[in-house]
Amino acid sequence: MSFLRAAVSRSILAGTRRYASTTPAAKKSSNIPLFFLTGGVVGLATYIYLDRARKHEPIQEKSPFDPQNFVDFKLMKIIPYNHNTSTFVFEIPNNEASLLPVASCLVVKASDPEALKDAKGKPVIRPYTPIS
Repeated sequence: MSFLRAAVSRSILAGTRRYASTTPAAKKSSNIPLFFLTGGVVGLATYIYLDRARKHEPIQEKSPFDPQNFVDFKLMKIIPYNHNTSTFVFEIPNNEASLLPVASCLVVKASDPEALKDAKGKPVIRPYTPIS
């Protein structure tokens, strides 16, 4: 009987505290998901606020350049770079953007057909690389 009493008392006492010390601290949950959620909400709110606060100007869809025909533009200034290179600055009407694709070129000729002619009597036409 003493064997049975010892086995029962051990199983009952196994679930109870035997010492007067404090209980072990529970695992603390992490706040990282809460920080990410708060940052995401603040970021989304900022994006929506700035998007609505911006004036919605009409988007220019068409380039002022015509790939089939020559278009006249006013030459504003010529900036010499070195002995054989210059930058030509043209005025585009209505402060529009050129909307030229990357690696494009401009084919330029004089607006007066009689002004510049080559040895064969044809107008001088030259390609140029646009820069911003």
